[in-house]
Order: sequence, then structure tokens, then C-alpha cells
Amino acid sequence: MLHRFDEPGTYQCRVFRGERLAGRCFVVVDPDAGASDATVDLAEVGHDGSTPSTGAIEADDPTYRVHPNGVVIFHVSRGPGSYHVVASRPRDGGEGFETVFDSTSLGTDDVFLARPVRPGRYTVTNAHSNAEGELVVTRPEEGDLFTPRVPVSATIGGAVDPERVETVAAQGVAYRVERRARVVVEHEADLESDREDENREPVRPRPRPRPGRSIVGRRPSDDRFTLVHPEIGERSDAIPVDVIESIGEANAGGLASVGVRSVADLARMNPASVARAIDASPERASRLVETARLVTLGASSTTADLLTRLGETGRTIAGADPENLLKRIRTGIAEGELPESDGFDPAISELGPLVANANRFGVHD
Repeated sequence: MLHRFDEPGTYQCRVFRGERLAGRCFVVVDPDAGASDATVDLAEVGHDGSTPSTGAIEADDPTYRVHPNGVVIFHVSRGPGSYHVVASRPRDGGEGFETVFDSTSLGTDDVFLARPVRPGRYTVTNAHSNAEGELVVTRPEEGDLFTPRVPVSATIGGAVDPERVETVAAQGVAYRVERRARVVVEHEADLESDREDENREPVRPRPRPRPGRSIVGRRPSDDRFTLVHPEIGERSDAIPVDVIESIGEANAGGLASVGVRSVADLARMNPASVARAIDASPERASRLVETARLVTLGASSTTADLLTRLGETGRTIAGADPENLLKRIRTGIAEGELPESDGFDPAISELGPLVANANRFGVHD
């Protein structure tokens, strides 16, 4: 959920799990704040089950500073969920508190980001108005797995508009609230194509080609898969060009020889097997596999590459602070430790869900 606290001041955010008060944090809205946005992990704030009794900031209270033009992102990084947050501030005159934000009843211009990773059909409901929409999450096309995707925009209030939205896994839909809303997203069914895929015959690995030669493999009912040596300069429809280029002078076709047909396949590989297949060092092969693992969790190829250059993996980012990851990336680029990418600007809106997915869906062994 994204919320903007328009007026400067200190806001107490009480975090509940079910009906139980689990913890709290503070958001300080300050025109002099260096950060434009802030990310609050409700699972982290509420993990100790503390029940503060006063409205004053104490030494161990998590405190987030944000500019009035920025937004606060509330998310849950791990566990079964059931969290909600209520933000309040002192009333004029100092008598008691007034509630300014309640995640169970979002107000106008709040944003609810639904970002399912599991393909299938979902219902999206406003529990206050009973307005209902449909969200269809599909698998990425082969060759399009590394393409960063901007969330689809929609509105929710008295109705869900558009009523039906189709996205790719991990792309997400940003529902802007037009009137009071409690948004509920529920998985209804798997896609028919996924059920058909479960009955398909497995694809047998192709023999490894000689250096400099291309190799063509096919999935059942799909003849678009082509994997080529990077020196040929052709685009692969299964493994993106930037991944092939990252292998350097090695024979990219070697990936197909060990059964790699997609980035998801690569993410499940043992780095030692990849090193042998592409004639690369163990370090390079390990980073390539970790890059693929981060992409399957929702990172863009550029972000995944930068994170692995910093030594991060799917395991290390689970439970990490997205703000800290963002700072490390920007510092690395500024100091020349990381390469610059034209037009690339790392954003907390990508890193927050990435960390949440790492916690929620786990990582490969």
C-alpha cells in the first residue's frame, strides 16, 4: 500500500496482526528530509509483539523520515500476513490522537499494489462496496523474461475499472482508490494453459554444439526457441541477449546442452554444471545463476545484475532493508564500483516487492 502524508509532523503507526497490537513505528514528515520515499515492513515492525503504551517516540522505536511530496510504502515481507496498520497524530490542542490512515479502509488517492507471482485468475474486491474485478496473471513469453514491466494502472471504489486486467507474473496492478476501499485479492483458479503444461512430455537436452555454432531446440508446440553463440549477434527468444553477453566468449549454446530453456530453468541450475556447460569460471557461473534467481523473484535484469555484483543473492535479500539495498546500488554507481546503465534509475518501488517475494516465495537451494 502507498500513502502520502501531506502535512509535516510526527505520525504514530500502530501495527496489528489480526486484532492484536503487535508493534509500532513512527513516520516523521519533514520538508528537510533527505529521502523522498520510505518503506515500512509490517512484519519486521510487528515481529516482537510489543505493545507500546504511550504516543511518544522511544529509543527502540523504528522511525522513518520522509519528504511531504514522498510516499510511504507499507508491505509485508514474510509470514502468513494478516497485518494492518493504523496511523495517527496528536489532535490540535494535544488531547488524544486522530486517525489519518487505516490500511483496512483506504482513502481517496491511496494506492494498493497487487503483485501476484503465481499465474492464474484472481478476484479483486472492494469489501466496502462489493465492487469486484478480475485479475489474470500469465506467464512471461519466452525471451521476454528479463524485461522490466511497469505495473498496470486501475482504479477501485464504487467499481473496479477496468473490470478485467491481464498482467504478467510479478508485473503487478496499482489500484488507485477513488473512494473508501478495503481491497481483497484472492486466487480463484490456475490458468488452463498451466494445467496443460503439467501433462507435456519433458524436453530432452540437446547435444552441445561446437564453439561458434548455433543450436536450436524446441518445446512441444513451440518452435521459437533459438540459442546462439554471442559472437553471432542474433537475439535469442529464450535467453535474453544481455544474459548471453554476460557469458563472455563462452559458447552460450552450452546452456541448452544441460536442459536450460528459460531463465527459470537457469535459476534452478547448479552453478558448477553451468560453469562446465559454458566454459566459465565458477564465480561467473554462480553470479549468472543468482542473477536469474533474482529475476524470477521480480527484479529487472539490470537490478538483478547490480545486486549480484554487490554480492547479494536471493537468500541475502530475504529480510533485507530495501532502502539500504537502494542506497548501496546508487553509491556503487556513483563511486564507479558498479557500471552505469543508460536511462536506468533504481527505485524503491521495485526493491520493496523484490524483498517481499524473496521472503514469501523462498529461493532455490
